[in-house]
This record gives sequence, C-alpha cells and structure tokens, in this order.
Amino acid sequence: ITFAANSAVGTSTAFAVQGDDAYQDSESYTVSVTDSGAHNFEQLDSSDTATVTVTDTVDTTAITLSSDNQVTEGSAFTVTATVGAPVTG
Repeated sequence: ITFAANSAVGTSTAFAVQGDDAYQDSESYTVSVTDSGAHNFEQLDSSDTATVTVTDTVDTTAITLSSDNQVTEGSAFTVTATVGAPVTG
C-alpha cells in the first residue's frame, strides 16, 4: 500500500483474480505498506501485513439426461442433456 504526499488514503497495486474455475478454491494475497509518502506517521509499523482472501463462488449445476423409454434393438435413439443453469463461457 502506497500513500501519496498529503494523503491519508493509500492504494495498492491491482492483482489479477482467478476467473470462475471449478477446480480452484479461494485464493489469498498479502498486502503491506511499502511507501508512507512524505507523512510523519507516529508509530507506523510498515512490517505489518494484511491478507485479502478472494472467495471462489462455485455454482452447482445439474445435468438431466432423458430419452424415449422404448427403443428397438439395433435402431438409433436420442439422449437429450438438459443443463439446469445458464451455460456461460
């Protein structure tokens, strides 16, 4: 986190957050004060850190398979897959 001169608000460098990936859980980033600017902070502990955790929100989706219950041996048949949530990506 960097503090500009004459500012009490600090900013951090942006970091990329994972996209929707069903195989990755949440991820964490550690932030700390890297530049206190021209401020004269009393008792600023720039060695302290904070952890930001981005929680992955996995959407559970059900797929239902259906077909005609009767089929003659040796003939073709169709199985339909219905997705229970909108398909994205």
